[in-house]
Amino acid sequence: MTRRHHLPDSARHLCWVDDSLVAACDNGSVLCLDTGPSPQTDVNGPGVIHRLNSAPRTLSQRDGVIAIGAQDGTAVRREGRDFVKALAPTSIVASVVTPAGAVFATGDELLVLDDAGSERHPLDIGLLTSLAALGDRLVAVGGVHGLCWFDVTRRSPQGYVRLPTIVAVEADPLQRSVVAGELGGSMHVLEPHHVDGIELSGFSDRVAEVAWLASGAAVCGVCDDEITRWDRTVSAFVEEPSILAGHDRPITALAAHPRLDLLASGDDGGMVIVWAPHVADEPIWRGHLDGIVLAVAWDGTGRRLAATSSDGTLIWLPTPSFDRR
Repeated sequence: MTRRHHLPDSARHLCWVDDSLVAACDNGSVLCLDTGPSPQTDVNGPGVIHRLNSAPRTLSQRDGVIAIGAQDGTAVRREGRDFVKALAPTSIVASVVTPAGAVFATGDELLVLDDAGSERHPLDIGLLTSLAALGDRLVAVGGVHGLCWFDVTRRSPQGYVRLPTIVAVEADPLQRSVVAGELGGSMHVLEPHHVDGIELSGFSDRVAEVAWLASGAAVCGVCDDEITRWDRTVSAFVEEPSILAGHDRPITALAAHPRLDLLASGDDGGMVIVWAPHVADEPIWRGHLDGIVLAVAWDGTGRRLAATSSDGTLIWLPTPSFDRR
């Protein structure tokens, strides 16, 4: 059964923490909605766990630790009811959580925030655009001049790869490599300590969203209203990719299932689609929201999917309903 909740404002950022959905709304409120059998209300108000003074730009979590970044440069690392925060000189554009601290991209530098405080680390790839954690220590940092490998434990860069402007980065399920989508219409599969990667090209425009299937057997990239899937064999990627065509509007959100080879995508016409790319190139489930789909997110077990839209609607539903075509 699909459940709906109307948020106080549109939420562009969404994540699960166990049975709870965390949504960062454009009005600065960060809400936590208990989706379990006995929902509880936070003492700060109806589901409000944090209030920002400006619109949130990023939300991420790992093992219950949440990182929130805002347009005014506020960076928050939150665990339960405890939190620490710092103020960067420019807007936060991306975040990841690692055991060594929450990492935020702001301007041309990283801000690392932990219980002891914050540190800023300038990088040599111009303005930063995206982040992906690789294992417990490394973070792949995308920027306008390529990609940097940053060791959070050592608090230092570990190498650079010069590429066109990177707009999205995602780590593979085995935590050995990342895929980076770039402005020039290609994806690059890169490994730490290797200067040369694998280029997957042929997109007509920038690759705005990227995702790995849970098995690691394929990587997917979004360009306009299509998802392109490149299958990977033991030693290489296939020469000819497959196209997942089901959207007729530009795709605005993409998320891979954490355990099964499923994808969820949403577009600016309100369509939400679930795919099983190794079963069929056609959608296996469709839903619709009013407004633009802003975010889609699977929970950690893969049993539930959530999505938000520009009219403030939040939905979540169980994965078993997806076997209805």
